[in-house]
Amino acid sequence: MSEHTKVTPKDFFLWVGAMAALYFSVGSFIILSFEYIERLVGTTAVIGYDPYSDSIRFAIASLIVLFPVYVIITRMLQGDIRNNPEKKNIWVRKWLIFLTVFGSAHLLLPVLSCMISCTTERDNARGLVLGRELRVGISCHPPVGSFAHHRTIVL
Repeated sequence: MSEHTKVTPKDFFLWVGAMAALYFSVGSFIILSFEYIERLVGTTAVIGYDPYSDSIRFAIASLIVLFPVYVIITRMLQGDIRNNPEKKNIWVRKWLIFLTVFGSAHLLLPVLSCMISCTTERDNARGLVLGRELRVGISCHPPVGSFAHHRTIVL
């Protein structure tokens, strides 16, 4: 076939849907992890506190819905690539992978530098291990996207 495979609307929306489901699944997992760490060792680790607050319920619900959607869409895409090997090099796939790497670096570098800054200005190294300082460091990064109402990592 030709060197450039034509991208159909189906290909475009499947790849965008798969990446969106992946981003929100990872964001929900990170929010859920930090919320549980906060509940176990943070300032809200008190008897009688609601273990299923709004942020935990939202993260669990998002994981239950979005991760299976991601798995189903990627299986459909893999089957399509097996049937049409030239679709492995379509521009949508390449650009979404590049944007994912760029977005990850954009998110991780400021968060890591802020975590180091917040950790070095305090002498509580135990907080870093237990997650308290991680939560402070992550909240230094400005929130973006639909997870902006949470205080933890956002995608």
